[in-house]
Amino acid sequence: MLSAIILAGGKSTRMGRDKALLEFNGKTIIRYLVDELGTVADQVVISANEPERFCDLGVAVVADIHKGLGSLAGLHTGLWFVDAERAFVCACDMPLLTSDIVRRMSGIDPAADVVVPKVDGFYEPLCAVYSKRCLSHIEADIARGERRIISFYRHVKVRDVGPQHFPEDPGMRFLTNINTPQDLENLNIGR
Repeated sequence: MLSAIILAGGKSTRMGRDKALLEFNGKTIIRYLVDELGTVADQVVISANEPERFCDLGVAVVADIHKGLGSLAGLHTGLWFVDAERAFVCACDMPLLTSDIVRRMSGIDPAADVVVPKVDGFYEPLCAVYSKRCLSHIEADIARGERRIISFYRHVKVRDVGPQHFPEDPGMRFLTNINTPQDLENLNIGR
């Protein structure tokens, strides 16, 4: 069993409007992600600061338990809420993520607490599989005022993945996220 969590609590300051509601290929990005993740996961949950914005998507929308603490708080809330022991977690602005990528990542090292892409020496924690075993470590980090998701990685079993795991997308374009109007324009041009 696998759950999926979409983190949609960001302020979208560089974009100037809600990134989750941007249109790409005829759908809002969040609608695309709900549909795509729904083909792989038994449950899709949106973790958001303002849940009412997403109540029309037909999935559970939960508000952060710890307000104002960013992605780490969203991850905590999502993991706390989902039914499955493992959840695929992504940001709400990833229009190139596919169900095949999610399926592949969730099948890599099910014993790991975190399965996460690593690119040029840096983790991509907003496109990863997390186990509920991470919850106590996340809670400890939140209590210490930590806000970075990767802060608890040193306490759990992490399995990094790279281009060799994704022969259909060796450039790992699925990690593309949309932060600025220029990012969206570039993505539309590059289709």
